[in-house]
Amino acid sequence: MSTPIAPLSAPRSRLPGGLWLAKIDLPDRASDLVWRKQAVYRLTAKVEEENGYVESRPSLVEFDPDAPAVVEVTMYQDGGRKAVFSPADGVARFPFVIVPGQSMFFNVHISNAERISKPTVSIGRQTVELTESSPGQFEAVLAPDYNMGAGVFVSYDTAPAEFQARVEEPTEEQWEAQQAALAADWGPVEGSVVSSTDGPDPDATYTPTYKVVFPDKNRTEAEVRMSLKAEKLGGAPVPYRGFTPYLDSTGVLTVKGSISRAALSQDQLRELAAFSPKLKALADPGDPLSTDYLGIAISVSFPQGNGGIRG
Repeated sequence: MSTPIAPLSAPRSRLPGGLWLAKIDLPDRASDLVWRKQAVYRLTAKVEEENGYVESRPSLVEFDPDAPAVVEVTMYQDGGRKAVFSPADGVARFPFVIVPGQSMFFNVHISNAERISKPTVSIGRQTVELTESSPGQFEAVLAPDYNMGAGVFVSYDTAPAEFQARVEEPTEEQWEAQQAALAADWGPVEGSVVSSTDGPDPDATYTPTYKVVFPDKNRTEAEVRMSLKAEKLGGAPVPYRGFTPYLDSTGVLTVKGSISRAALSQDQLRELAAFSPKLKALADPGDPLSTDYLGIAISVSFPQGNGGIRG
């Protein structure tokens, strides 16, 4: 099953109207990954011109199928024609005569409207608030002036999707699916799992070690892994410590740091506890300004050179 989406390019003066769009089908992305998030796709726009093809830079696009969207806009004045258009069809262009001083009426349909706040509609420099008359249906009345400008815009603030905390430890299959999803996000990088989740520190939780092969002319290989650990650190409580990269004598690049438990939400703490029994100490109730921290280490090595991966 695929999902239709219509990405819009950057303006180009040599194209009719300055804008273009293409409706594409996005492949399904596995939802049951280790780090659950909205599906992310790597998109590149390509268009043929007289002298060949012009291609955009790759963009990582996060797709939320339940995100609010303007479905349809209707605008009219008494005695005049009604203009009805949908943003999903691209930038609407149509003649419309506006009588200054005469009320202009708007009806706007917005999907998943329970996630929006402060909706407004604007024409040029004039803006008016939208009022929800029924679920997903909004209306407004605007008195246009002589110098209002052009362009119809609907704006609103969007609340994030409800966080779903993990309730069980990830499986080996979920780790493999996560690795495949990351490889797809970052382009044609070959990847494979080269070790288990075992590591040298018995108190730490390790991801598998991933081997990635980059698509450069040398086919550079790298091995990457991350570890998490519940820590107790002395000194005054601070939101985070460290996160300074260093390169050791074996050629392993490591970034280590610690995040205070006070900086994490209760849902995040519960998810960490489900992620690994070794991290359950972070979810225990207590003084939020405690000495408890989440230690994070990310290591990268290049096996074609010296050294191996370390946690």
